[in-house]
Order: sequence, then C-alpha cells, then structure tokens
Amino acid sequence: MRYPKPGGLYLSSAAEYDKYKLNLKLKKCPHCGQVGFLNAHGFLWGKTADGSQTLRGWRVFCSNRGRRGGCGRTFSIHRSNVLRRRSFRAPQLREFLKALFRGQSRHAAGVAGWLEPLRPRSVYPIWQALQRNLPRLRSLLCRRSPPPDSRQSDPILGPVAQISKHLSCAFPKAACPISAFQAHFQEPFLI
Repeated sequence: MRYPKPGGLYLSSAAEYDKYKLNLKLKKCPHCGQVGFLNAHGFLWGKTADGSQTLRGWRVFCSNRGRRGGCGRTFSIHRSNVLRRRSFRAPQLREFLKALFRGQSRHAAGVAGWLEPLRPRSVYPIWQALQRNLPRLRSLLCRRSPPPDSRQSDPILGPVAQISKHLSCAFPKAACPISAFQAHFQEPFLI
C-alpha cells in the first residue's frame, strides 16, 4: 500500500478499508508525517446523478486534541469505483465510452444509458475532462504496460479510444479498468 497523498487514497472495497483501519495508528499522516495520531473519522457521503445519497469513501483525522501531536487535519479514502467531484461512477463512465465506440454520438451515448437523470448537455464537460486528462493518463498507463497498436484514424475519438484500449490491456482481469486504474496508481482518473 502506498503512502497516501493529501488528496486521498483509493481502496477497492469496504473489506480493504477495514484492513487499512486496523493499522491506522501505524500509518503516517500525509500532511504532517506524524505516526500514531490517525483516527477513523466517519464516512464520505455524496449524491448520485439521480439525487440519492451514496457512500463515496471514508474520512481519517490526525488528532491534535489533548496532548496529541497530530496536525488536526483530515484526509479522504475514496472507493476506487467513485470518480472524485462527479455524480457518476467509474463503471458508468466505462459504459459511456463503450457506447461511443459502438458508433453512438456523445449526446446519444450519454442520454441513452447512464446519464439519463442529468441534462443532455452534461456529456460535453465530461468529454472535455477526458480530453484534458489524456496526456496524464497515457503517461501513467505506459508505466504499467506498453501501449497497444491502434488503427484509429478519427482525430476526435481516436485518442480516447486508444486510452480505453490501453486501460483494457493494462488491467485485463478487472471488471472496470477505470476503478482498477485508480486503485493501482492511487490517482484520480479525471481531474
């Protein structure tokens, strides 16, 4: 398990979090570097696209109460299937990408399936975030495996299709390669 960054940590399941929580007093605070002052601090809740509440992760507190030497700050532990600051999850983004590669337009792929509760125009900021993150995603994925051969000639859809194919090759046994990416690299998929 890597040292958590101040932005958070990604874990695959609640069982993995329970294991992490057992050794919390032995972990360093990502902010101050002190050992022995971390406490479980509750849940990280969020809203889904339809407005219902869902568990997005957990909070950890570096205690400075009493005579404890912590910094008093918190950090997040995110579930790997959750995309930070988004109301949809990684498997839903994967389905959106699959619909795009089947030939649907961005608007049709978003409205037909997983983005139905959102406005149809919500697809375009997601597409822009994907475009913005391509160089970072490509460099991270190249650390894991070499890029696969791509015969995509479409200048707009081609780079995203190549990243999607690279994700599938880098994490072949994962049910959702985007979730596996976040758990492996401890980095958000979309910034």
